[in-house]
Amino acid sequence: MKFDRPAISRSRVETDTHTAQEYARITRERVAYLDGAERAERVADCTCPMCYKRSRVGGATCCEAPCGICRETIRSGSTCVDVVCRACAKRAGLCRVCGGDSEMKMRRKGWNLSKPDTGELPGEVGDATD
Repeated sequence: MKFDRPAISRSRVETDTHTAQEYARITRERVAYLDGAERAERVADCTCPMCYKRSRVGGATCCEAPCGICRETIRSGSTCVDVVCRACAKRAGLCRVCGGDSEMKMRRKGWNLSKPDTGELPGEVGDATD
């Protein structure tokens, strides 16, 4: 395949340079978010550093889905429904939005994924998802 590209012009170089500078600025801002000036608010919101600042785009319709741990119904005003409920996220140390670790760490001891009332793990025999 052969591409036919126009010759490089001064305005093209300026535009590409500006785009690269803007991308670098946004990347620096996102790194600053991970450093945790707002950590207390993020922990109270039960989200990981990435989900706390990431925009959530979803369709404008009310949706519901079961919690990934306790299977309680989670309701949302958009199609972007949380993976786990707030109570399970707090108890297990998970991000309620993406379901990952709330501090983005791989824990040696793992996470408390058992159901609060029965102690069963999701997907075990007797689980409502079988």
